[in-house]
Amino acid sequence: MRTWSILSLSDLHYESPNSNYTDDPKELQDVAFREDIFQGFNAILENGFGGEKFDLISVAGDITTHGQANGLRRFRSDGLPKLLNLVACRESIAIVPGNHDVVWGLNPYVDDYFGKKFAAFRSLVNEEKLTSCLYPSGNLTNLQLVLDRPKFGPVHVNRERRLLVLCINSAIRCGELNSKINQEFEELLKDFGSLTADQRSALIAEFEPKFRKHSIRDVAQITSAQRHEGTIPPRRHPASSPAPISRPGNRAQGL
Repeated sequence: MRTWSILSLSDLHYESPNSNYTDDPKELQDVAFREDIFQGFNAILENGFGGEKFDLISVAGDITTHGQANGLRRFRSDGLPKLLNLVACRESIAIVPGNHDVVWGLNPYVDDYFGKKFAAFRSLVNEEKLTSCLYPSGNLTNLQLVLDRPKFGPVHVNRERRLLVLCINSAIRCGELNSKINQEFEELLKDFGSLTADQRSALIAEFEPKFRKHSIRDVAQITSAQRHEGTIPPRRHPASSPAPISRPGNRAQGL
């Protein structure tokens, strides 16, 4: 029976010592307590595995808190070097963003909305040559979402160990300042109670395309798009010509 060694990490929430963690009980702990946690974590990474090399290290988001760039910098300087000592190559570290790793409060309809939202996190994974997920570009104006490939990923393949890993970006829609959808729902509901059943049905049918414009990029559909759209090279028959390999920087057309 084949086995793999995988180290899974998430919710590290690196941040400067004087930061205020306002979304969970971390703000109730003093600075020294939080720093002691990271000292213990670093000691485990340095001494806790007896020189073992992992087939994969998965970092499943929330490296920082509230999108603070200093948290990403601390991960690069404090945690990442220790993780690199635990794998045979950089690409064996697979990292995806969490809701705390992106910039919140941006208008999703302005130019380069997604570029600004993921800029700091994408710089981290690309500069450090880590495996990561697809990232959207542009904004939410168009119904079709364009997904850009990172330098490495979204699939990590270790042929020797017969291991294949697909990285999924589930942070695409988090943190939006989306006033348009609220305005459209308010317009729909304004006179809804006074309408007949037939009038309600007609109004809902009229509103459906507007609702789809917003919901088409929700998490379930985005996940499906990443899974299907060009992420895994097709299986090829031994007698066929080699299948084209998608190069870094190519784009996959999502929903």
